[in-house]
Amino acid sequence: MSPYTGRPRRNMDVRAMMHGSNMVKVRSQRWQKSRSLRLLEDGVTVWCESTKSSRKAKAQQTFSVTEVECVREGCQSEALRRLSGSVPENQCFTVVFRGARKSLDLLCPCEEDARRWVRGIRTLKERVANMTQKEKLDQYPLPPRKLCGFIEATSQDISQEVKAWSQMALNQGCRCVELDCWDGDKGEPIIYHGHTLTSKVPFKEVIETIAQYAFKASPYPLILSLENHCTVEQQMVMARHLRTILGKRLLTKPLNDQPLKDLPSPEELRGRILVKGKKDVHHLNQLGKTSSFDTSSDDEASSSNKKDKKDPAKALSSKLSPELSELVVYCRSVPFRGFQHSTQKPPDEMSSFNENDALKHIKDTGKQFVRHNSRQLSRIYPSGQRLQSSNYDPQDMWNGGCSMVALNFQTPGEQMDLNQGRFLPNGRCGYILKPSFLCSPISNFNPEITGGGPGHIPTQLTIRIISAQQLPKINTDKPNSIVDPQVWVEIHGVAIDNSRDKTHRIDNNGFNPRWDSTLSFQLQVPELALVRFVVEDHDHKAKNDFVGQYTLPFTSLRTGYRHVHLLKADGSSLSPSTLFIHVKVSRKGVPIKTVSERMALAKSEGKA
Repeated sequence: MSPYTGRPRRNMDVRAMMHGSNMVKVRSQRWQKSRSLRLLEDGVTVWCESTKSSRKAKAQQTFSVTEVECVREGCQSEALRRLSGSVPENQCFTVVFRGARKSLDLLCPCEEDARRWVRGIRTLKERVANMTQKEKLDQYPLPPRKLCGFIEATSQDISQEVKAWSQMALNQGCRCVELDCWDGDKGEPIIYHGHTLTSKVPFKEVIETIAQYAFKASPYPLILSLENHCTVEQQMVMARHLRTILGKRLLTKPLNDQPLKDLPSPEELRGRILVKGKKDVHHLNQLGKTSSFDTSSDDEASSSNKKDKKDPAKALSSKLSPELSELVVYCRSVPFRGFQHSTQKPPDEMSSFNENDALKHIKDTGKQFVRHNSRQLSRIYPSGQRLQSSNYDPQDMWNGGCSMVALNFQTPGEQMDLNQGRFLPNGRCGYILKPSFLCSPISNFNPEITGGGPGHIPTQLTIRIISAQQLPKINTDKPNSIVDPQVWVEIHGVAIDNSRDKTHRIDNNGFNPRWDSTLSFQLQVPELALVRFVVEDHDHKAKNDFVGQYTLPFTSLRTGYRHVHLLKADGSSLSPSTLFIHVKVSRKGVPIKTVSERMALAKSEGKA
């Protein structure tokens, strides 16, 4: 945020604040101390210089405009009212803070200084509020690129309670959810993660909840990935519930009844719900009556070699209900039979890979996997060995161009931090445009080999960790416990870019620790990089305790002085805890000031 935007008089007020003013801090007739106040370069933080050296005094030397409740002119506080008549009222003002922090009563040397500080703080408060609102509403239309040209926020199996899952996944912008469907009692299918201790929820209830929350956080298409273990009879019930509950939002035929030549864009599919699953392409109706059929795409993907020995069309048609099959339009699940085979297939086909198979493709045949993912959607899911709903590192999969990287949204940790950071841009709408070198069927980009070529834009990132504000106590069992904070900065991207570095620790200061440490990183493929800030409480005897973090794409990182608003382990706000940093980005020694400049460079040199 620049402090120099707005009307001329307001700009003059802010400039005067940055130049600084000498004032008197007032508590009573007898307690009046000289103070020097100055607005720092970030345009948000005010430095209040004090001669005291105590830890508590140092902690109170700054305040953020975001902490200010209001500014009152004249002698309106209790302390200033007591001095009414003995001090010029037009030279006084009071800064009232949110929370438990005491108000700040100030006496300026002249009336003009007081007016400028009152107007200036109000101006900055207004700008911060406008910026916050703009960021909430900043959801721009997606470019007209086909569906496989995007990365979609994808959830693994639902959590144990459908309401909690809906609020956690859909309300976070998740655009692809897995529904593990099984036969239930009284002819009604149920959803639960098979062979685990998760609760069983009626399929109908889940679809009703999806109908309620599908587009609360994002207007872009929602994909329901059906892991179907039901008999044909209960598949028919599933199809009926999908049509009845979702209504016109359910996509049941290609857009405009046009023959399928390519996948539509997310913009064309706004407000629509798509079904991902098996499809009876030959429309055969020889269906079993009582047997339980497993049409799980993930299981078939892992055992495709065995099923190749059979007639795929005949085996498939014997398992599917026509009513459910015809709801699959653009996301037809098929087993993966090799890159050469997939190049001959239509774009609506998609395959699922477990994390180990996907990693093997990325490491052994990275270029072919990138090309495959530029033509078709790929879904990655956790290995079956992850019995505790833990998550794998999604960054490797994004490097390979995979569109749907499924994570357990209910499991907090570094992996979900990366996922939340990846989908931070564009109002958390759940769709992120891939870089151009991941969207070409003739791309030469290899995520494991980045010594030049597409996506190779050598860039230096320099981050100066200046200070932190109002870090919470971690050990709440000990009232006198104070954090010893240190900050890690991590780069998550292609293998050659992965790096981390840290500041020194500050002992016993969680309110206003100051490091002034400079950390530098060399990035080869910046368009895929995520930057993660992690604050820890240093411990001499055990593992450091997590305090807070914030993750964002490198392309969203703004240069200059910035406040980083930290998040808790579960991704919720840790307000008012922040980091105060300075960011510098340069390429071949030339500073790059804006996001648009970086994106322009990426587009000009990142083509396949």
